[in-house]
Amino acid sequence: LLDRIENREPADILVSANMEHPQKLADDGFATQPVVLVRNRLCATALPNSNLTTENLLDRLMDPRVRLGTSTPKADPGGDYVWMMFA
Repeated sequence: LLDRIENREPADILVSANMEHPQKLADDGFATQPVVLVRNRLCATALPNSNLTTENLLDRLMDPRVRLGTSTPKADPGGDYVWMMFA
């Protein structure tokens, strides 16, 4: 998205999981100074029939039968956070 905005694709509002990209857009004259709206946490979601709970989350993550999906590391901060959790 950063590249698209820098290449003049119209955008009214950018909401980002990090401050680096919005700050770069502001520094380069593409946007106003970023403002923190919320703080984020890593969260897990699952299909309703997965029976995922706070208590069994770690066990479910470690279960080889469970298929995990995550945002793309280095392309999305959410993916970076998940890889830090894996580490």
